[in-house]
Amino acid sequence: MNYVKIAVVLLSLALVCYKIELPKKNGDITGNTWALVEVRTQETIITLERLLLERAGMGDAFTLRFEGYNCVLGTAAATHYNASCEWGDNSTIGIGPVSTIQTAVARELPFREKDYFEYLERVGRWTVSEEGQMVLYSMGYASKNWIYLTFGKYF
Repeated sequence: MNYVKIAVVLLSLALVCYKIELPKKNGDITGNTWALVEVRTQETIITLERLLLERAGMGDAFTLRFEGYNCVLGTAAATHYNASCEWGDNSTIGIGPVSTIQTAVARELPFREKDYFEYLERVGRWTVSEEGQMVLYSMGYASKNWIYLTFGKYF
């Protein structure tokens, strides 16, 4: 009788652990801080020169980190943010809604916070490139074209 209870408990724990295992396909994107390096839409490519941002004291602009299983947090231009996230099969992910706390006076950057948050909330998929960059695929707001948010590891 006790063996049956122990087996049920162990099986339950194994199922719970299986369900909360973080995605590993294409590399592990959790546990690292990522810095946005490029935004690519059908119309334009915006490159964020990380070295120049660092020299200007804005090295933390547009960074993100996946914490645990269901949370993403980071810094935009002048705002700290966090959001829930939901992992799916085959490198799918849902992010949002984004909650923000303004922490500084807005800094002039080549990319607007408003767009960044909208793109994050529309992310549907992720990959890690052969170069080790994380790419989040976001569905465009006004179109049905993908927007690519490319991040490098932030040191």
